[in-house]
Amino acid sequence: MKFLVKDNAENQYLFAQDCQRVISAYSVDEVISALQKVESLQNEGFYLAGWISYEASPAFDSRHKVLASQNDFPLVYFMAAKSVEKIGLDDLKEFQKNFTVENISHHINQEEYEEACSRVLNYIKEGDIYQANFSFRCEFPLTVDPLELFVTVEQQHPVPHSFYMDTGEWQVLSHSPELFLSRNGDVLESHPMKGTVKRAADFDNDEWLRYELTQDAKSRAENVMIVDLMRNDMSRICKLNTVKVPTLFEATRYASLHQLTSIVKGEAEEGTGLVDILNATFPAGSITGAPKIRSMEIISELEKGGRGLYTGSAGIFKPGGDFSLNVCIRTIVAQSQKAIMGIGSGVVADSAKTLEWEECLLKSSFLNFRKKHSEIFETMLWSEGEILYLEDHLQRLKRSCLYFSEVFPEKQIVALLNEQEFTDDKNYRLRLSVGARGKLDLAVLPIEKGWQKEYLKVVVSEFELNSKNPYLYHKTDSRSLYNEEFKRCLEAGFDEVLFFNERQELCEGAISNIFLKKDGQWSTPILSSGLLPGTWRKNKIQELATEEKVLSMDDLKGADEILLGNSVRLGGQVAEISVFHHDGQKANLLWRK
Repeated sequence: MKFLVKDNAENQYLFAQDCQRVISAYSVDEVISALQKVESLQNEGFYLAGWISYEASPAFDSRHKVLASQNDFPLVYFMAAKSVEKIGLDDLKEFQKNFTVENISHHINQEEYEEACSRVLNYIKEGDIYQANFSFRCEFPLTVDPLELFVTVEQQHPVPHSFYMDTGEWQVLSHSPELFLSRNGDVLESHPMKGTVKRAADFDNDEWLRYELTQDAKSRAENVMIVDLMRNDMSRICKLNTVKVPTLFEATRYASLHQLTSIVKGEAEEGTGLVDILNATFPAGSITGAPKIRSMEIISELEKGGRGLYTGSAGIFKPGGDFSLNVCIRTIVAQSQKAIMGIGSGVVADSAKTLEWEECLLKSSFLNFRKKHSEIFETMLWSEGEILYLEDHLQRLKRSCLYFSEVFPEKQIVALLNEQEFTDDKNYRLRLSVGARGKLDLAVLPIEKGWQKEYLKVVVSEFELNSKNPYLYHKTDSRSLYNEEFKRCLEAGFDEVLFFNERQELCEGAISNIFLKKDGQWSTPILSSGLLPGTWRKNKIQELATEEKVLSMDDLKGADEILLGNSVRLGGQVAEISVFHHDGQKANLLWRK
């Protein structure tokens, strides 16, 4: 038996496998006494990790209607340990991450889901409720060790309130981004989360989607209803006028999606205990709807079976009274290599049924999300006493770190660069990389400046780029196609290889951006075609008064002049362009200066 719980306040994990006590409840009548034991042991100096299932709700209010829990799963289960080991993500074992969760079967299909949404919408129209969170379950075989799956997802798709427990019979893997409730002294805090949108491939459009989420009427309506519900719940146990909303409608970035989050805080009345708090607040309003009691009645009418741990809460209780409980979304419960997971979405008056179904599938995508990179890097030129385009390089690196939710150690980067000593009459290529958790590496190599030839011979690859691939817009070590094609073109006697995308739009070279001149006007491919926003490109656009636009093969063939470049080699004039064949045929000439 063991647990591993994220302590987001200190950005570490609390781990224990020598647990002295287990507290459990399998019936509603046992729930309150079990939680009183949890609080008693907490006051005796124990750490307790565990969960409260959704079906425990009637213990806090008899009007909470729920369906029967399945598989005799505990309503309450906690492990108690006198001490815990505090570890960081780097201390967790790196598992093989190439496995895929497959054969996922949903308990309902899209048609059934949309029919249930229609019935929720009717209840809203009739004035019964403002919102209800309708959900369903899915199952899949667990072909890897549960801890391996948990750690892999945590390393690939980190969230602030993750939780793992192995009871011997059950394994719980909760990758929850949502805080149900925390207690720090007398301060109670909740982070209700409602509103979801997918990620974009490039940083600027991704930021725009985040902004649009904060302005989206449906998402704001969903979110504010739950904020008001949580304010009302917390007001029952908090001192007068202390319940505040310091943050409203903040779009939080996660690896596979953006979520709209708010913060509700209040100061608990003196003498308020754990059971008092849960009597007022459990279950979280974000996974029931508003008003809570009527929404739970409708949920029990429409859903096919009990939720179990899904939409309950799991977390850690520390010695002295503080605790942190998540909302058990993105949560897997496994037994005998069979896993079950709940998925749901909030339905409000202007919900589109098909979009709600798609949102559910998007939320479950974390299971198979895998980063394709191990580092983000910049290659820079030190010449004539300075690093060329340094601010642009650091800005691009920062944006990519933000995009991939990696640490951007700006102060350490500046210090590392300042430590370097260069010979003034030489040029140097600097490769600065940021790895997992902000790990830095800098490689410095003396080089000759430029392309080392007056004119360049270029080929066009037969492979197409996918403009929706985010790795086209960020400089990472996930660039095998570029590397392989560039190596092949050098072996064939060429200097660079160009790529087009799936829409036959010109993109970029393996190591360079491209500029075309026609009738005195320079143009360069627009970023949305699928290319790196190069620092040399950025400065050349201004210098040449360049137009960014979609460019085709005809534009390439019809150019009067073609320029390639990057921030290390700078600009180079193209003499000829050919099609690159991989079957041994001679390259066909497309363009010549």
